[in-house]
Order: sequence, then structure tokens, then C-alpha cells
Amino acid sequence: MTLIVTAIMTYIVHQENVTRPIQKATQLVLETNVLCPNNLFQLWKEMNSLIGGKGLFSMSYDISLIKQALRCAKIIGIDRLRVQNAYKWIVTLEGGQKVLYKPLLLSKGKQVSTCNTGCEHPEYEVTAFAMNRLLGFNNMPITVGRQISWFDEVFPVASKRFGKGMTIKNGTDVCFKWRCPSAKVSKEFCFHKGIILGSATIWLKKAIHIVYPQEHEKYEYHDFHLYAKAKEFCLRSVMLLGAPIYQCCSIRRSTFDALYRLKNTLTEEFDNETRDDPLYPVLLPKLFLQMHARLRELVSFLDFCIAHKGLKNVVFV
Repeated sequence: MTLIVTAIMTYIVHQENVTRPIQKATQLVLETNVLCPNNLFQLWKEMNSLIGGKGLFSMSYDISLIKQALRCAKIIGIDRLRVQNAYKWIVTLEGGQKVLYKPLLLSKGKQVSTCNTGCEHPEYEVTAFAMNRLLGFNNMPITVGRQISWFDEVFPVASKRFGKGMTIKNGTDVCFKWRCPSAKVSKEFCFHKGIILGSATIWLKKAIHIVYPQEHEKYEYHDFHLYAKAKEFCLRSVMLLGAPIYQCCSIRRSTFDALYRLKNTLTEEFDNETRDDPLYPVLLPKLFLQMHARLRELVSFLDFCIAHKGLKNVVFV
């Protein structure tokens, strides 16, 4: 079913032609009045207890407190995922929960040429999680956008390895260089006034990573494909992405109902799902039209299957 999310979201990177400057601190909506949940240790413990063989969380479980905590819990530690990877950070929150943090390094909407290349796109990670929720799936770790301050939250608790290579420019701008060991290239990224925007995804236990390995992400103990949804939002054939539907002509009732519902309500439901996120709007308006187009193509595959095999032979409980 992960392919369904990918199919709906494909072409995003290539269709999002309009570039916008990274928002500066004065333009961001700060959540200064948001109170964090009490007893974070117990909240994280309960959250992790939900992870099991049937999914990463129950669809009936209210995750609003978890999302709020991910956005506001005090940072007590931060490190890079590995020595040369400045794209992914491991952040430890109050209560002991770790999250994978991907900073927004490029302007929202800036293109990359192919899959699995260029900078991370944290706004698409938030998009992928929202789509998983709307489709009724539970195979992606909870992901939210989060804004953090280098000077107030990161610098006091950063590891020596993390802080290595960081420089201050113009008195307040925090910059760091990233070097790709295989391509032998380096880039410099700066955060205006030390304000960093990105996505925060709950870090799962080692046993969960072993279940979902991915070839191009084998650092630490297997980053897995559920942490790299944004890398799937690239140029692919709709016939390839829709193959599981039109070749098998078999789909779960809940997914069938969700696809036909979202055909008419995707923009509204997606907006409601992401409206309170610091990365909002996570997608440019033109992408809602693209998402609708992809969704209609998937539904057309189902219509074809039903016309040839009958509804009862296509949809199962």
C-alpha cells in the first residue's frame, strides 16, 4: 500500500517549479504559547508500546498529544546520524525519546533532478505522513514539522561531533558545510539568525529497522524506507506505480473507500491534516491539482477492474 501513497505524490519534486526563499525568523509562526504535555516519559512509553506487527500505531489512537510533544519537548541532546551526514540529525527529547530530524536546507519547492539525489525535503516527509493517515495506513513513523533555535536549543546540548564545522556569519547566521564522501563535493548551508525549520520523525527501536531495510540507507543500524518517503516523490510512470492495482485488481475495502472519498475531498482533508504544522503550507497550491490528477488515475484503474471483474471480486475486507 506504500506504493499508493507514492503514486498519488509522484511528480511532486518535478512539478514544484516555483521556488521560495527559506522563511526567516520574523516570518515564522512561533508556537510560544503551546504548552507541552506533562509526563513526557510516560507519553513516549505509551507511544512505543503501540508499535507491533500490525503497524506502527493504531489508527484509532489519538496522536495529537504526541505530535504536540514532538514540536515542543525540550531538546536534551543532538548529534549527526553519522560523521559526514549533516542532512540527518538524531535529537533526544526530554523524557528520553529520540527523533530523526531533517533540516530544511533548500527553499521550499526547489527541484532536484532525480530520485535519491540532492538535499532532503522535510516538507515532503510531513506530506507523506499526512497521506498515510488520510488513507488509513499505519506504516510510517509519526512525523511533524518543528522549528528549533540553534542558540537556545541546539548549541547548549550539541555533541562535539555535531558542532564541528559550524560557523557563525554576520553575527547571527549559523552555517555548516556538508561533504559527500563518495561524490567528493561539499556544500555550505546557513540558517538565518540560527532558526532551523525541519521535520521530526520518531526514532524506532532497532528491531523495527531490521524489518524494513533499504539499500541506499544503511548507516547507523539501517535507516529504512519509512524514513525516506520524500525520496520516493520523483518522476515515475503512472503505469509502473499503478501496477499493483491494475495487475492484481484486488484492494482492501478500507483503502478502496479512502481513495474514492479523497477523489473529491483531498485538498480539504490534506489542508486540515497539516494546517497546524510549522512547515505549513507543506505543498504549493499547484501540487494539490497534481495530487488530484494522480488520484483520479488510480481510481480509474479501479473502475477498470470493477468493470471487468465485478466489485465483489475486486474489493475484499
